[in-house]
Amino acid sequence: MRVQFLLLLNLFAFIKLARPIFLLGGILLYWLGIAIAFAQGTSIKLLPAVIGQVMVTAIQLMAQFANEYFDMEGDLLNTHSRTFFSGGSGVLPSGQLKIELALFAAYFCAAVAVFFIAFTAFGNSLVSAIALLALLGSWFYSAPPLSLVSSGYGEFSTSLIVGLLVPLTGYILQAQRFDMPVLFICLPLMLIHWAMLIAFELPDYEADKAVGKRTQTVRLGLQGAFILHTLLLIGSFIGILISIMTFGVFAHYLWLALPLIIWQSYSYKLSLKCLGDRIKSHVLTTGAVGLFALISVLWLFGFIHAIVF
Repeated sequence: MRVQFLLLLNLFAFIKLARPIFLLGGILLYWLGIAIAFAQGTSIKLLPAVIGQVMVTAIQLMAQFANEYFDMEGDLLNTHSRTFFSGGSGVLPSGQLKIELALFAAYFCAAVAVFFIAFTAFGNSLVSAIALLALLGSWFYSAPPLSLVSSGYGEFSTSLIVGLLVPLTGYILQAQRFDMPVLFICLPLMLIHWAMLIAFELPDYEADKAVGKRTQTVRLGLQGAFILHTLLLIGSFIGILISIMTFGVFAHYLWLALPLIIWQSYSYKLSLKCLGDRIKSHVLTTGAVGLFALISVLWLFGFIHAIVF
């Protein structure tokens, strides 16, 4: 009975290590790409859709496990500043699982992703190239020798992968082509995702600075990061307004996200004034995730609504 209980605890710890809530974002964006293709008259092909989703999720899991492993030193200092969405899962620093397990899981997920990338190459080399780029960018986000998260380019590269390459994978697997409107649809998502990462870095600022993790927030300083966060939100606000005017019925519901963009800017400013306040940090990071998820859902709902009705 004791052994079974310990196995159950280890299973829950492993699930927590995988941060499954972030996987929902990958699923949502991937199917947004499929919905765009469907709205253009493409018949949905189920097998490519499933293969693409497995590939995307495997890359996401690899990135999560690798980040937990390579960011162990910083996470050890994040005990008091960790939120639901920043500072890591806390599983490895607490000793719930061996650190080597995270690296093994990252390697396993990478192998799964590589298999499906190679398999997809026979039918769609463009998707394979995109997925390979996403795989390398996701691995080297935290892994040496590049460690993009400390280079000043990690936040942009990750937002490019999540906000553009993921929906583009779903779209191209179905439509068998690249279409410029997909880029314009994804641009506000990329900017919002970038701003979300900057928000995640604020509660971790002191810990990251202490261990030499040179995120954009550490590099720019608190005021510089606030300016960048504000500019990204302004850019996304303008991008959404342009999308509403350009894509008509497909972007019909995006205006619902505009008040939350304004609130998120205020929330960051408030958290900046009260750095270290856990409640405000939770509000900031949760709001950042909520904003990104809301815009993704509103895009997806707009396409589904236009198709059905």
